[in-house]
This record gives sequence, structure tokens and C-alpha cells, in this order.
Amino acid sequence: MKKTVKIFLKFLLLIVFLAGLLFITSKIFEEKIVQKAVSVINNQLDVPIYVESLQFSLLRKFPDATLLLNDVSLLSSKNFNKSDFDASYADTLVYFKELYLAVNVWALLKNKLDITKAYAQKGYVNFLVDKNGKENFKVFSINPIRSSTNSTAKDLVFMLNQIQLKKVELRFINKFKKTSISIYAPNYSVKGQFYKNNYTASSQGKLLLNYFEQGKIKIQPSRPASIQMNLKVTNNLIEIINGSIQTNSFNLSTTGKVFLDSTIKLDLKISGTSNNLDALLQTIDLSSDNKIKTQGNLGISAVVRGIIDNKHTPAIAANFKLLNGQLSHKNSGLVFNSVQFDGTYTNGNQQNLTTTKVELSNVQIMLDSSAIAGGLSIVNFDNPYFTASAQTLIHLNEFDVLVKNKNDYYFDGIVIGKFRMHGRYTGEAVSWLDNIYTINKSGEFSIENGFFKMKDPSIQIRDFASSIKIVNNTLSLNDAKGNFQGTNFTASVSTENYLMPIIDSLYPVNMNATLWADNISYTDFEHLFKNTGSTSEREYNLKSDFSFEKIKYKKLLAEKASGKLSYIHKQLNIKKIEFDMLEGSVFGDINYLSKINKSYLFQTHATTKNVNINTLFNTFNNFNQNFISEKNIKGYLTSDFDLEFLVKNDKVDTSSLELLGHIRIDEGKLIDFKPIVEASKFSEIEELKSIEFSKLENDILISNSTINIPKMEIISNAFDIKLFGSQKFNGDYQYHLQLNMADFMGGKSKRLAKQQTNFGYIADDGFGKRTLFLIATSKKGKSTVKLDKSEIKKNLKNDLIKGTKQFKKALHDEFGWFKKDTTLNSIQKTDKEPEFIIEWDEE
Repeated sequence: MKKTVKIFLKFLLLIVFLAGLLFITSKIFEEKIVQKAVSVINNQLDVPIYVESLQFSLLRKFPDATLLLNDVSLLSSKNFNKSDFDASYADTLVYFKELYLAVNVWALLKNKLDITKAYAQKGYVNFLVDKNGKENFKVFSINPIRSSTNSTAKDLVFMLNQIQLKKVELRFINKFKKTSISIYAPNYSVKGQFYKNNYTASSQGKLLLNYFEQGKIKIQPSRPASIQMNLKVTNNLIEIINGSIQTNSFNLSTTGKVFLDSTIKLDLKISGTSNNLDALLQTIDLSSDNKIKTQGNLGISAVVRGIIDNKHTPAIAANFKLLNGQLSHKNSGLVFNSVQFDGTYTNGNQQNLTTTKVELSNVQIMLDSSAIAGGLSIVNFDNPYFTASAQTLIHLNEFDVLVKNKNDYYFDGIVIGKFRMHGRYTGEAVSWLDNIYTINKSGEFSIENGFFKMKDPSIQIRDFASSIKIVNNTLSLNDAKGNFQGTNFTASVSTENYLMPIIDSLYPVNMNATLWADNISYTDFEHLFKNTGSTSEREYNLKSDFSFEKIKYKKLLAEKASGKLSYIHKQLNIKKIEFDMLEGSVFGDINYLSKINKSYLFQTHATTKNVNINTLFNTFNNFNQNFISEKNIKGYLTSDFDLEFLVKNDKVDTSSLELLGHIRIDEGKLIDFKPIVEASKFSEIEELKSIEFSKLENDILISNSTINIPKMEIISNAFDIKLFGSQKFNGDYQYHLQLNMADFMGGKSKRLAKQQTNFGYIADDGFGKRTLFLIATSKKGKSTVKLDKSEIKKNLKNDLIKGTKQFKKALHDEFGWFKKDTTLNSIQKTDKEPEFIIEWDEE
């Protein structure tokens, strides 16, 4: 036992002695080694290298001696354009927090620096090529690997057999080829006798591909790739015996040859499969959002042949095939099954982004009973141009998952057709729909058994069928037919920018149409004119030539209506409308405009012909007044007028009514019209209670709740009456009546005849006519009829003026007086001198 302990202690002392000896030796050699290393390295480089500290040790990596460089920075070459890159890394080619170089101890004794292994920790390497193809890594003045006759090079010998990287990022950014690669090495090593002409090499560890970018295509895996390579090197030929790349999304195997001559040539074969298609496709970033989840088995085979350097890329051709795939939209839950396609990839005859092409053929996608078949190709990855085509059989109800609230919307129908689109993918749009909006599109479809229902506003379309045509952003429905809100219709409709309402929830739906419908009821469409006050409410705008068999609004029924309709921003405009109504016809223009406080302004310029005026009053509820109703008037109305009024709560605001027009009533009858009735009581002429006339014609003005009637003449069965005045909507009125006295002097009014005999207040006007002037008024329900003094005075004044002129005329003719009065030339001499005898009762 004691002997064993003694042996152990002696061995321990030997180790301590050797360690001490090594430590002392390293300290003795350190200054010399450091000076030698700095001198050799600086002589090998054309650019400065900065080292925070440099240490030599025989113990740290024993049995190798090590040279430890802390905070090592090697600058980029001076011969490339740094402004092509981010300033944060363009200046630096290499940075390592720690760099260990294993050196041969025996070579040190011969004053040589023989490096056998290299270990780098915590750093990065930037291999940069500018837009003109110049590199940042041409920093060595001579070849550092192979010996030369240069005396300095003989002092530095690379006998490398192992290179190890820990926590090191390798960046390859080639602006000339528009390619960027970032690889992170958590712990990766390569072993081989690299200094020999013939050797084998192997690798072990994990590499994480941070990203790969080529033009607008970006690949970014989420987990490290495990890369293994078994190589055989013979002179200038490297054979890849067995290479593999494995991640959670795909497995690739590689075989082939690499020729090292004046140029590097590749001849490689790559094949592999992916059982995790979703993980594979998620590495490819083509959009700002990733809402599509994929499943399926993808097989890949590819060949890579040609020169590779800073300005050249080898030719790449690949075939791939998807079987039993599935696509699902994460937000909506929409799931497409039985997805399959054949695919090809090539970088083209120029081996660059411009000639790169991807093509998918024999594409098949199923969604329950719906099916889509077609193809896709993308060319020029620098400025991608794609072409897609499809044939469809779609059951719309299977896409109801796209509707956010199924209680608010429902649609159904079958769509059959074909579709094609082509254009450039900018990659700058917010979503893929924005890209589709800007490209060329064409399609022809038919829809059958269409049904659409919306809760708010309440809209329902059923039995819809149509042919559909798409030309770019114009969608056209031809020979469409169906039932809308209970109304059968046929139509041709086109809408511009039909995708924008899908892209932007506030973008209006704009349509142009030619429309025919049978029976339209305003109550079915009333909600279209209501303003909810919501700022987010979508607008539906329509321009249409229309022809309607019948239109019903409450008790109003119009038939055979046609015209040009414009419904924009909840404003209805109808031009050149024509329709039959109330036994007559109407022509004109109509505006129905949304105002504040949920009111609407109705405006029209219209012409009516032979409209039954009695039915007109009945239909419009006597225009919400009871002064004159359908019981008081009959006849046929022909008119030309401008009319406007406000509609509040679906009722006409009579106080806002304004009308200016010219009317004519044929075959008319006034029955118990209150002002005339009161005049009949005053005159004791019963016939005034019911006046029949063949024609009544006059202008009319309605404003400020008042009807203003200019002077007009009624040639009736009772009297020839001249009448003018005004009437308020509250029932107050004032009418001036002028009655031809020939009638009552003939015996129709004994009271007036007696008063005329006794008082003589009505006399001949000088032209053989006698006139009675009356004024009928009503205020707050109290009616009166009396002599119209103001009109009598006006008439008297007019007669006096006429009489004076007659007198002057006589003196002028007899004696030559008043020669300068030019007004006398218009006076005709009469055989009878005028007589004015006017009297009226005292009030």
C-alpha cells in the first residue's frame, strides 16, 4: 500500500514538474512567440488586424501549444465599395471574441509558426461582394495555405487538420448576384488533412440558416439544420461521398463533385423529401402575414452544374411533387383537401434572378364538393411576373366560413367557369389581394341557384342565375335574373374595382346596370334610403337604365315606368322618367336627397297629362289638408311644375312644400268648395255650390304653407267667374271673386237684383259689362263674404284713367289740343260716353 502511494506521489510530482516546466517554458517563449506571430501575420495581410491582447500557452490545449488572440478584428479589403452595404458591418471582415491557434511546439524551436488547428468563439465573418463584383475578403498578400518561396511565408505554415466554430455567424452578401445568406454555427467542426493534396474530410455539428434571400424571395427556417459531409479530396477534385442536411421540415441528401481549377465548377445531385410541408413553406416569406397552414408529402430532386464564383452561379434545375396535401386558412377555418401538383424550378439560361422560373402544373384542390384545377408559373425573381389559370366548380355555401358573422350573411349557389391572371408581384402591397388588384385578370363563369341574404340592411336575392365575365378590375353580370326583395328582375350589371370592397371594408360598391323588374314596392326598399349615422357603414352606389312594370308607394301605383336612375351616396336621382299613373301619364326628373336629422329632400320637375285629379287627391291623402279634398274637385290635370318638399319619418313635411307651375284642368268640377259656397250664400245663387267647367288654366305658387293663385277665369255652368287669392294650409284663405252681373240680372239672384235697383252700386263699365266684386275670407274657421272695396277702387281708378284719356282724345280730335300726349294715339273713339255709377253698403 505504502509503495503504491509512493508511486502515485512520484507521478503527481512528475506532472506538477512537467506543468511547471511547461509554464516556465511558455513564459520564456511567450514574448518571442508573440512577436513572431504579430510579425508573420502582419506581413501576410494587406489590411490591418487589431488584437486587444495576445497570449501563448503550453497548457491550455495541451499537448498543443496555443496562441490566444482576444477581440480580434480584421478589416475588409480596401478595393470594394463599402457604401453598397450597411455601415454597421461593411468595415469588418472578421471579428472573434476569442481565437485559439494550435501550433507545433517542435516547429517553434525552429523559429517557425506551424498552425495545426483553429478554434473561434463568439464572433462573425462577413464575406461581401459589391454591386460591381469586388470582394472584401482579398486581404492576403500571398497564399496563406500553400508554401512559397517568400521567406516570410516559410515562417508561417498551415498544417490544418481541424477547424472549429462556436457561436459564430457567417454572412455571405453578394450585391452583384442579389443574394444574401446568414449561417449561425452554435458548435460546428470540420476535420481533415487540409494541407495534403489527397485527403478525406468529415464534418459534424449543427448549422442554423438564419436566412437566405435571392431577390424578393426569403427563406428563414425556425430551427438549426444538421449538416454532415463526407469528402474525398484528390488534388483539385473534391468528391462528396455522402452529404446530408436535416431539419424539422425536410431531409436532403447530396452527392457529386467539385472541381478546383482556375475556376470552381460544381456537378451535384440533390434529392430529398419533406413530411412537414407547413414547416418548409413557413421558411419562405412571401407575404406580410402567414395565415395559411399546409400539410402533405413533398418530394424534391435537383441537379447543380456549372461555375460558381462572385459573378457566376451554376445552372440549377429541380423537380418536385406534392401528394395528399392540405391547405387551411387559420383565421377562417377554411380547409382544402386532396391538394396535389407537379413542379419545376430552374434559374434559366443566364443562371440569375431574371431568368429564374418556378412552374406548378396539374394542380388539383378540393373543398368538399368544390374543386379547382389549374396551374401557376413565376418568372424573373428579381421582378416576379406570374401567370395563373384555373377551372372551377364551386359551391358557395362551402365558403361560408369566410363570413365573420353567419347570422348577418348567408349565400349559396354553384359557380362554374375558368379564370386566368398574370402580372407582376411587387411584394410591397399590404396583402395578396392588393397584388391581385394591380394585375391582369380575365374569367368567364356562370352561376346557378344563387341565393344571398343580409340581415342589416335587410336584403335577399333568390333564384339568381347569370353569366359572369371578369376583365381586369371590371366584373360584369350578363343576362342576370332572379328575385330581389320579392321583385322579379332581369339585369346586366358591371362594377369597377370589385376587389376594393373586399380589401377595404369602407370602400363603396359601385355598379352600372340595365334593369327590368315587375312589381316594386317602396316598403321593400325603404331601408336603402335610411341613414344609420355610422361612419363605418359601407355605401352601395348604382347607375342604371331601368324599366319597371309597376311601382307602388303606399296608395300610389305607377305603371310602365322607365328612365335613368342614379343612387349615389344615398342620393336618388332619376332622369327622363316616364310612367302611367292615375289614368294619365307623367314625365320628368326626380331627386331624393338625404339631409341632416334623417330627413330627405324630394325634388322634381315634371309634366303631367290627363291625370285624374280626384284620384290624385285621394292617393296623396289630400296632401295632408282638409280645405279641399277629393270630395271637392274632379277633372283631368295637365301640368308643368317644379316641386320640392322634405320627408321626415316617412311623412311629407307640408310646411317645407314649394311648388311653381302651370296647371290646366279639363272636364272639371268644383263641389262645395268653401269660398264659392260662402259666395253662393251671399248671392243666393245655389248653382255656385257645384260649378262645372270645360277648362280651367292658371299658374300656381305654393310657398311658406300658402297656395297663391293668380287671377284666372272660370267659364262655368253657374257664372263666368274671375278669381284670385291665397290659401294657407291651416285653412285660412282670402279669395277675390269677380262675377259677371249679366247672370244674376237675368234673375238668378233676386237679392242682388233688388239691391242693384235700390242702391245702384254696380254699373256698366263702359264696355257693356257689369261686374260684382266680392272678397271671401276665412280665419280660424270663421268665414265671411263681402264687397271687395279694394278691387272696386282699383277698377274705378282704371276706369277713370281710361275716361280721362277718352276726354283728352275728343278735345284733341275737335280742337287739336294735347298734341304732345302720345298716349292718345292708342285711344279709339267710342260712340258711347263712359258711365261710372258705383255704390256700396256701409259696413
